Amino acid sequence: MIHIDVVMPRLFAEGASDLQVKLAIESGSLTALVGPSGSGKTTLLRLLAGLETPRTGQIVVNEVVWLDKHQSIDWKPQQRSIGYVFQDTALFPNMTVRENIEYAAPTGQQNLVNELIEATGLEPFISQKPIRLSGGSVSGWRWRVRWFVGHNSYCWMSHLPR
Repeated sequence: MIHIDVVMPRLFAEGASDLQVKLAIESGSLTALVGPSGSGKTTLLRLLAGLETPRTGQIVVNEVVWLDKHQSIDWKPQQRSIGYVFQDTALFPNMTVRENIEYAAPTGQQNLVNELIEATGLEPFISQKPIRLSGGSVSGWRWRVRWFVGHNSYCWMSHLPR
């Protein structure tokens, strides 16, 4: 069981406010964090992983206190046994979405690149560089590209926003 009860100051689209999270996650369950870009989903994951520290609160995992601001307990990320996949890995920041896809595709496969862009709904983003996209958008298209271009020996699975 994971118990999270934290308050973290954040700058949201609406202005400065507190991200307040209180939840319990059953061991062995599948949990999805859903919300618009900038709503605090990544911040919550970073808090759980120990990459950010809340102003107040606690995180308890299987009855072991990983974080308790009142008691000055704050386990390092290396102590937390968390697997974390970052949103913004493996993209060339100087290339557009199309150029990143072309680089990943087999040489001379322009038809494959065009088919991928059409099949995955990436047309609105093809001329944008990753820095101009939200973290969720980058993560989503990166996984779609890997799924589409991936080798036959691998199966990439990800639940993506529509």
